Amino acid sequence: MNRSHTSSSRAFTLSELVVVIATVALMIVLAGLFLQDRTKTRDRAARISCVGTLMNINLAFRIWSNDHNERFPWQVSEAEGGTLPNDTPIGSVFGSLGDVYSCLSNELTLPNVLVCPDDST
Repeated sequence: MNRSHTSSSRAFTLSELVVVIATVALMIVLAGLFLQDRTKTRDRAARISCVGTLMNINLAFRIWSNDHNERFPWQVSEAEGGTLPNDTPIGSVFGSLGDVYSCLSNELTLPNVLVCPDDST
């Protein structure tokens, strides 16, 4: 009587278990590195967008001041198209952001250009 013991084991061996754990750990580390790199890229893109916005605002002020004897909106009276109320002495800084935008509306495309996309408030 010749009986062969061919029992098929369905459990993981120790080496297979170590390989699976190492693979999962490697995937977690790589995912962490990828997410960290993605956050840095998003922050850099927001910073670049803000710099572009500031450049557009600077250009709008320069164009406006070229048309108004090298003065900025808060230095020009309302009667001349600026934001300085007629009864305020020259040299005082006065006016809100909305007033300044109304002066620069020909040079700026949309009011949201005055807000940096990265600002949380």
